[in-house]
Amino acid sequence: MSYDRYEALYLLRNSSAQTLDIGDYESEPSENNAFQECLNWARRHWRCLQIKKLPSYRYNPEIRRSNQTFCSVCLENFELNQTVRKLGCSHEFHSQCVDKWLNLKATCPLCRTAPL
Repeated sequence: MSYDRYEALYLLRNSSAQTLDIGDYESEPSENNAFQECLNWARRHWRCLQIKKLPSYRYNPEIRRSNQTFCSVCLENFELNQTVRKLGCSHEFHSQCVDKWLNLKATCPLCRTAPL
């Protein structure tokens, strides 16, 4: 059974992108590369969407939301009005730092729990 790009995207859209595997679908060897490319794109896109759903806020040192005052990824202090993202484990980071981290590794940089 072979799939064109639109059929592959339909399958990806209607399945959990994390659980799909290329071995789940029969295809010709030459079609595996295109399907694998679509599958990888869907996983990256799904991860980006999940990262953007994580809670974030504008940092204000006068309003304490936690005891954390610096980003453990870049080791810089949080500054007024910087966007801080809070993971499910309650660790906080600059959103731009942790977003890059989570795109590479789907775990908290400190405790290694999976926030996605």
